[in-house]
Amino acid sequence: MNMKRLLDTARRRPRDVAIVGLSCLLILLLCCTMIVRITYPFDLEWMEGAMVDHVHQVLEGKRLYGPPSLRFVPFIYPPVFTWLASSIALVLGPGYLALRLVSVAATAATMACIYCFVRREGAGWVESLMATGLYAGCYPLSGYYYDVGRVDASSVCFMLWAAFAVRFGRSVGSAMGAAALLIVAYHTKQTSILLALPLGAYLWWVERRRAFWFWGAWIALGLGTSVALDTVHQGWFGYYTHRVVGGHAIAWDQLLAVLRGEIVIPFALALGVACFPYLSRSAIGRKHARLYYALLTIGLLVIAGLGRIHTGGWINVLMPIHAGVAVVTGWGLFAAREHNESNPLILRFIYLLLGVQLIMMIWDPRPAIPTQADRQAGHAWLNHVRSIHGDVWTTHRGHLTFLAGKKRHAHMMAIQDVMRSTADFRGAKSRLAMEVNEALASDQFARMLMDNDDFWFMPSVQQHMVRDGDHWFSQPDVFWPRAGARLRRRSATFQNANRRWNTNPQNPR
Repeated sequence: MNMKRLLDTARRRPRDVAIVGLSCLLILLLCCTMIVRITYPFDLEWMEGAMVDHVHQVLEGKRLYGPPSLRFVPFIYPPVFTWLASSIALVLGPGYLALRLVSVAATAATMACIYCFVRREGAGWVESLMATGLYAGCYPLSGYYYDVGRVDASSVCFMLWAAFAVRFGRSVGSAMGAAALLIVAYHTKQTSILLALPLGAYLWWVERRRAFWFWGAWIALGLGTSVALDTVHQGWFGYYTHRVVGGHAIAWDQLLAVLRGEIVIPFALALGVACFPYLSRSAIGRKHARLYYALLTIGLLVIAGLGRIHTGGWINVLMPIHAGVAVVTGWGLFAAREHNESNPLILRFIYLLLGVQLIMMIWDPRPAIPTQADRQAGHAWLNHVRSIHGDVWTTHRGHLTFLAGKKRHAHMMAIQDVMRSTADFRGAKSRLAMEVNEALASDQFARMLMDNDDFWFMPSVQQHMVRDGDHWFSQPDVFWPRAGARLRRRSATFQNANRRWNTNPQNPR
């Protein structure tokens, strides 16, 4: 489109200009924030450093899943994200950058998929760009997780492209490809597997032949890869990724509050536009569109909701439904334009809703971006740790201790996942508790570095501690994680060796 045609379009459709401008602003905010954050040399989020340790485990030729120990306990996630980050780390070296590049690339691919979704339904670039901008605007609602070195962005990417293949593919190969992508998503984050049900149901309704090959590939690939991984890891893969997770509590009583407060209210105006195709009597878009997007939305909503009410679930688990809302809103705007050109009043109202929604989603990037003071405080903290003679256990962000030249130790969240689960395997829980107790009793650690005053995971030890306070940082507002839980290092030493770890902690994350 040349400049003259662009100006003519702007004069004829100022509403489109406003929607495009707001969408581009949200996309630009996201891109700039991710660019600034990607080279930050410390944790953006309190579990990010432990994911770097997972990459170290792979690059050192060690199995990712095995008996838990004080040196390393894997998180409860499957291995795909770690493998992807490890492949980049082979070139760039193990560190935060390799993991964040995977998440940034996944986020870019997700936004491209959202654009393609709406475009393939017959919409123009305005509707497609609006949907993409809407997802970019969800960045704060995800807890600033789009570019963090965690599994979430990758799992959303694989799920959405699988959904795209189901909707727009016409061959048996596309159905099998969708199944393969879902299995990859499942081996990135387990809840992704639930999307197979609505997608498979849709295929069964519209084309039984493709549905047959979809389910066949899904079952064969899912079982085959899971058995292979469990065999290679001598049963420990299944223990961490299924049995431990299955042994955690689910707060069913919080489900309605999550749906209302974290999904319906933030997207009320966009959801109003997304519902338009279901309120109109006209045939909307391509065949079976209503059925498909209803099933897709339900599937993504279930994935997000269950993740949120699972023990330890944070708002990052809502990213799948953020992507779903973006897609169906773009489709809703297209449907509204197609069937209300003769009714400008309704169309103006719909544009008003979207404009207000996009304006409400404009966010201040400063809370997400580490400052120079954060960097200076981080380097000063590393120097403090280097000056400690002996072994140091940093309970919740142990990779920082490794950066200071100390040994790596297991992340306390991974330990907690094992200890609080009702599942056990080959005495894993008792062996892990014994190892921690022996380390504490033998004065293995010269210092333990904790988060804030949070030492609830071992209350029986607290009475023997001498807390050093928060003298590590000269400023109260520096070196906090920019995503996830707000945690910062404190220190403790021990008065005597008469201490034992509580082996049955019940507190949630």
